[in-house]
Amino acid sequence: MEIIEIKQNWPSDRLLINYAIHNVCNYRCQYCFKGSNEGTYRWPNLELVTSNLLYLIEYYRKNLGKTQMQLNLLGGEPTLWPELSLFVERLKDKLGNKISIMITTNGSRSEKWWERNGYLFDHVLISCHPEFVNTAHIINVADLLYEKKVHVDTSVLMDVMYWDRAVNIIKELKSSKRRWSIIASQVIYDTPKYSLEQEEFLKKYLKRMPNLFWFYRVNKEHNYKVSIIDKNHKVTNVKKNYLLIHNLNYFQGWDCDIGIDNISIQFTGDLTGSCGEFLYKLDIPYNLYDIDFALKFNPKLISTTCKKIGCFCEHEYNTNKRKTE
Repeated sequence: MEIIEIKQNWPSDRLLINYAIHNVCNYRCQYCFKGSNEGTYRWPNLELVTSNLLYLIEYYRKNLGKTQMQLNLLGGEPTLWPELSLFVERLKDKLGNKISIMITTNGSRSEKWWERNGYLFDHVLISCHPEFVNTAHIINVADLLYEKKVHVDTSVLMDVMYWDRAVNIIKELKSSKRRWSIIASQVIYDTPKYSLEQEEFLKKYLKRMPNLFWFYRVNKEHNYKVSIIDKNHKVTNVKKNYLLIHNLNYFQGWDCDIGIDNISIQFTGDLTGSCGEFLYKLDIPYNLYDIDFALKFNPKLISTTCKKIGCFCEHEYNTNKRKTE
């Protein structure tokens, strides 16, 4: 199939911001990307990052009409930031129901921590890393969040080196007393490769459906379909992992709407794509930690020409993009 266009189909007034707060982590997963757990970029300045992030959001509202924000908090392990709860409280106090906050976490903080702070997040995605995870603890945390009416999912990283352990984790998670979703997530490798049997297992990534009554009550995010358009202009709706599973995630030279519909903030503070691609057709990235950010940030909010060989982040390979001649 020759694809010429990808359509995300999310509302035009929605902006997704992925923010890697720091690169401190209590795990050392061998498949994590370089620099993600080295501890070289620690806690940001709370006052500076809050002020500059609010300015960034307001700039997108004024210039593109982006009135609904989804902020995804990443790491390292984001819950290790001592001022995380205060940061989230300040954003919610300022933006109210105009912002939805998701956190991707390994879930290792204590149940007491989640009891105190879990309500702050609209969505908690718990990544279960086979080499380190305490499955019983994850079940307790996810059940606690479920009972607090927080949208919670678990994502098991299907590590080739610990494949049987990962499969068993899925089985163990299914013993929970509350019915939240369980996802089998592909790990990106150069080597080793998944076997054909493992690839078939990954094609059906949702390993347990959540309680739908609970899900529709707590889910505050936009559920979307991804559309792919081929050279004959045939439109096909596909699952969110379709492009990755079928090795169709190569868009070098394409026109991509990162910088328009989504932004990533690296733990260095640089505003880029998750892949590191610079935004707005510029050669130098803006930096959220610049004390003069509010004076300097004035780009034309335009699409980016992809320079990367491959695209491996779900929200980015599904971002609106068009093949150029």
